[in-house]
Amino acid sequence: MKKFKAAMPTVCYTVLLLAIALLSFLIAGKSGLTSTSAHAPTANKTSSSSQENATVEVVYDDVFPRNSVNGNQRIYGDGNVVLYDALQTPTGSYVVLSSDCKKGDISSNGPVTAVVKLSGDNDLLCSYQLSSEENFITVRQTAIGLVLITEGADKKHLSVHIIGYDLIGETKYKIPATNSVRVVPTEKDFVIFASYPDECVAYALRDGKLLFQSIGKYTLVELFEYEDTYVLFDNELSGGSSALTVDKKTLTVTEKTRISDNTLFFVKPTPAGILTVEHGERTYARVYSLNMKERLKEKNLDPATVQKAYRIDAGVVLYCDNSGYVILRDDLTTELIETSNNVLLDVAYVNGSDRFLFKDENDNIFFDDQPPFAQGEKAVVLPAQNNTMTVVTEKTDKYSFIEITRLPY
Repeated sequence: MKKFKAAMPTVCYTVLLLAIALLSFLIAGKSGLTSTSAHAPTANKTSSSSQENATVEVVYDDVFPRNSVNGNQRIYGDGNVVLYDALQTPTGSYVVLSSDCKKGDISSNGPVTAVVKLSGDNDLLCSYQLSSEENFITVRQTAIGLVLITEGADKKHLSVHIIGYDLIGETKYKIPATNSVRVVPTEKDFVIFASYPDECVAYALRDGKLLFQSIGKYTLVELFEYEDTYVLFDNELSGGSSALTVDKKTLTVTEKTRISDNTLFFVKPTPAGILTVEHGERTYARVYSLNMKERLKEKNLDPATVQKAYRIDAGVVLYCDNSGYVILRDDLTTELIETSNNVLLDVAYVNGSDRFLFKDENDNIFFDDQPPFAQGEKAVVLPAQNNTMTVVTEKTDKYSFIEITRLPY
């Protein structure tokens, strides 16, 4: 009994320490974000090691040599290599692809998504493979590395991969699946805005955890930064559109401005105001005041089906179904450009001007009225040094492969 009484202060002291530790943990776990959303991220974080390429052979199963006749580099193997995206960063160029090659630059026992880093001469430096059955959604460069988002085979979740620029290891988080997701780089890391059928949610890193905050019942269309806030242009789930001001630190909505009863398709700030393209009974181009409280101009556009919008220096390019594209300038003047059987692949900002990248019915890829420089399924244009640009193209021979071409401006 004496021993028990003597032990009592020690036990109480231990319990007190545990209580203090638990309270400290709860306090430390709090942040400026309020967890009001049902779309919580899965609390798992994994790390894996780099998977660098082995020594590259000259030919894989007699498919074709690594260099083309013109000296262009290739990424290929004994199966299909499919181009997803490519991007230029201060540390070099990166290509995101999928490969089902058992022997090749990116080889595995089944289809995999991978990131390849290129040298200044567009040769392969190293690569990083993700787990199999991951479908590519988007990639963005940030202060802490590449943020690559993929969808799982079950289509129930998205994986947020944070991969260092040296392609050594990754950190991975999971969030509920959605096809509308935007990665916004910040000074320290990044923020993710995801639009779900019932709400828009923001995800942010805080002390190694991916926390979340509900923005409201909206679908995000466009986002801009202004000092300590994000300005979100959204379509309301109940109908119509709004502009939201969101605090960068807490990711809470501080102001809402109703725009119109129409659905937003495109938004761009201009010196004269905010340019929008909206769908209602017809398609409208409108210019609003910078605070979105006054409609300054309006133009009724044709009800032609607009498939995609490309922001350019002078305004926006609206790519229309089977009828070419419309250049809509900031002052709402328009110009219709017929493209015959050519498909607009991209609008690239090269050497201070907008260049239009097309593919004709024979899969020839070319800029504007210039001669074709490649033939393939799709292409991504990256700026390079010494007045050159790098074009990453997906082509097909016996299998699909990727070719990397250096071109002068």
